Amino acid sequence: MVGVGRGSREPSRFIVLEYRPHANKTRQPPVVLIGKHELEEGLVKETDAALAYHELIKVKVRGADRNAMLEAAMNMAKEIGRNAPLGVQSAKQVMNYCRDKSIRDGLNYVAARNSQILRSADVIEAFTAFMQKRKPEFKGK
Repeated sequence: MVGVGRGSREPSRFIVLEYRPHANKTRQPPVVLIGKHELEEGLVKETDAALAYHELIKVKVRGADRNAMLEAAMNMAKEIGRNAPLGVQSAKQVMNYCRDKSIRDGLNYVAARNSQILRSADVIEAFTAFMQKRKPEFKGK
């Protein structure tokens, strides 16, 4: 979900990009939900959401009302919340760090973050739960 905060010179943009390659067995393109009002008012153009992805994965863009967007965002947040807290935090840190860095710097940062995560109790819990065919119980440690 992308949002431009208050005080910004640009209008607020709320876009939900849903792409789960592990769950996308039909090879359908991901769906980008953009608020209907934002599309009608020209606040968000389809190219804003799909520009970076269009050539690679042929993103399908459709207008959605605010309730559908909120529901999609909440479902995505719940899915993210079921993951290991350290992994989610690390992914956010990596994305924020890599925005304005070179590929080499980004890869070095990812390697450093991954080496820290591999020593965590949550990684051991993930492997143990997988072997025991149960849901992991992450502690954020």
